Amino acid sequence: MNESNRNTRTLIVSFVVAIMALIPLRFVEVGQVLENQAQVLGESVVLPSSEVVAEPVLEAPYNEIEANKVNCVAKSDSQLLLTEYKTQLESGLVSANAIDQVVEEMVNIEKNTCK
Repeated sequence: MNESNRNTRTLIVSFVVAIMALIPLRFVEVGQVLENQAQVLGESVVLPSSEVVAEPVLEAPYNEIEANKVNCVAKSDSQLLLTEYKTQLESGLVSANAIDQVVEEMVNIEKNTCK
């Protein structure tokens, strides 16, 4: 690897790290913006209501995604887990207390399986 390749790789990695650090900071900044207020060099400035421009809320799509997020287990994964639990129950080496927990876990898996 020659010097040019190393410099290029270092530049690309530095750029990616900088972007990964700056994008979350922008979301934090947008979350801290208050209505009718702006910050200039760290000092709060109250804007007249005629000059206030509504800024787009960048977090809105993420809030919608999180609100509609369905926590379900894929059918293949659920079937695999259920067969493992069935073999544990059929082996007879599970205590009575553990049997209740395993059955409860199996019911939860059935409820959370994607349809």
